[in-house]
Amino acid sequence: MDYGIWEDTQSKRRKRYRYILWASHLLSLPLKGAADRSRTGDLREDVIRDVSLYVLAPAMNDFVLWVLGSALKKGHKRLYFLARDGYFMYKTALAYCNRLGLDIDCRYLSCSRYSVRLPMYHLDMDEALDYICRGGIDVTFNKILSRAGLDESAKEGIGRELTDKWDKMGIIPYAKLAELKADLSNNEFFKKSVEDISRGKYPLLRDYLQSEGLLDDIPYALVDSGWTGSMQKVLRRLVDNIKKDTGKGIVPTDIKGYYWGLYELPEDVDTKDYYCYYFGPGYGAKRKAGFSNCLFEGIFSAPHGMTLGYKKEYGDVTGNETEKVRVFPVYAQIRDTNLEFNRMTEEFISEYTVRLCEIIYKKMLKNSSHKTDTNTSFLKVISGMRTKRSECGSGTCGWAGGKVSVERETVRRLLETFMSTPTIREAVVYGDLPFSDDVLDENEQQMAAPMTLDELKSNHPWIKAAIMLGVVKGKLRESAWYEGSAVRNGQEVKRNLIAYRIYKMMIYAKKEVVRIKGKLSGK
Repeated sequence: MDYGIWEDTQSKRRKRYRYILWASHLLSLPLKGAADRSRTGDLREDVIRDVSLYVLAPAMNDFVLWVLGSALKKGHKRLYFLARDGYFMYKTALAYCNRLGLDIDCRYLSCSRYSVRLPMYHLDMDEALDYICRGGIDVTFNKILSRAGLDESAKEGIGRELTDKWDKMGIIPYAKLAELKADLSNNEFFKKSVEDISRGKYPLLRDYLQSEGLLDDIPYALVDSGWTGSMQKVLRRLVDNIKKDTGKGIVPTDIKGYYWGLYELPEDVDTKDYYCYYFGPGYGAKRKAGFSNCLFEGIFSAPHGMTLGYKKEYGDVTGNETEKVRVFPVYAQIRDTNLEFNRMTEEFISEYTVRLCEIIYKKMLKNSSHKTDTNTSFLKVISGMRTKRSECGSGTCGWAGGKVSVERETVRRLLETFMSTPTIREAVVYGDLPFSDDVLDENEQQMAAPMTLDELKSNHPWIKAAIMLGVVKGKLRESAWYEGSAVRNGQEVKRNLIAYRIYKMMIYAKKEVVRIKGKLSGK
């Protein structure tokens, strides 16, 4: 890969995206022959337009077409797109299903790690403490208590001795989290408070999931960005508990999941229940190294805040008052700047989706016959429009079998160009997006945080290893999107990008080797 292309002008970068995109007949069709919208003069909007139309829209549409095709083949009649990463996936899938008449019921499930986990804490307190005391960026004692659902008055009841011990530490080191878990486990007030709060939240979550049809006797699957696949395991366990509570059966719920990518899987799950589009546990090291899951989340987010919980109200989903009680999600507030970015991104991706949808619709009409149903026609048309599968040269695809479709390889090249070697304008526009890795979305930081040259160099593999081993003194500072931070800094950019790519390749290659060894040893 040419790491010097970060110096592209935006005009040159747009031409580079078009050149890559034109390799795929299917993904380039919406933009071929279409009048190129004139520049607005607003540099931020022009950057968002270029990246959305030439990178994000083709990637999102190819993913959704893969999901819909797989769901039809596997017999999944309903798809639940999980908030918030699933918002653009949901809108894109809904456009196809409505226009093409596909026999798939698309639904948007408002949930978050917090809104689903909190009501389940009382079912297994040890597991709850593991989750509450997990690592993250700038973890403090107050943040830990907030994860547990405690309000300010409950926090005061923890006890002065415990509070003073952990408050004065400020940011809690990862190595100290096990000790913190032990302290909280021995605090009866804390455990009782968490159990009481959890039990109070459980009925609302139960009623919400029932109202959305997760207990229906219909084959369905989840759709999400992925990364760990933990939500699928949690929801399956939750639905099984609700079935027992309501007497609706004891047969374990069969929930499948379609994901953009998975770095790992939860323990004690069947790998056959998890379907990956871009990369999966144990394969796709090159794709992972050229990809930023934090940036992906920041871009493909919904125009609402995270789901905090649920509430009951009289009325229907449109807000009309009725005698029927419904359970609605409660969202956190979202900044106006986030909404503006989301609106522009959605507008451009929708523009591309509508064009591709119409092209597919016309081909389905042309190839239709009374003997072919809509679902079968869709599958045949998509298969015919895809470029013939090819061998990936020099390990470019990272797939265990060495083969990948031209469309997916095109998506890889587009995303890798944007995420691993952004132009300065792209680094600024997308680097200013807010990001938080915390359960409650607290303490947001810039996606590509400003970093000094020394801070950037501390993330080089050889320096990072030396600092972590204590061989040399130094402080590590990380960025949600390191490549963006490196380009924004402007010093020794190419060297920093190459070094960080080596670091990521080492991390993911090591994990793949460990997984292969585990398989060979039968573990």
